[in-house]
Amino acid sequence: DPRVKAAFDYISNHYSLDENPGLGQRGLYYYYQTFSKAMALSGKSTLVDSKGTSHDWRAELVDALAKRQNPNGSWVNSSDRFMEGDPNLVTAYGLLALAYARKS
Repeated sequence: DPRVKAAFDYISNHYSLDENPGLGQRGLYYYYQTFSKAMALSGKSTLVDSKGTSHDWRAELVDALAKRQNPNGSWVNSSDRFMEGDPNLVTAYGLLALAYARKS
């Protein structure tokens, strides 16, 4: 699918799980969800970024989410852009990202 290829190419050229490339922390959790969906659809377990670094995207995504998870299990973005200050929405994005990151 050309959309998956385009997403894969974008992720390869702008790989980051510390931020939403180009937006910083804004929309981070929606980015995680779309990132993991595109990567899962690509069928690839690893990705080599534009700098030549290989990434186990699943493990790195799980780590990124784990370090941001609240003690009660939820996620929330301190950058409230795109309604990401709502823990219900952001937790749903986090869970979807984790679901896509599961190996099938």
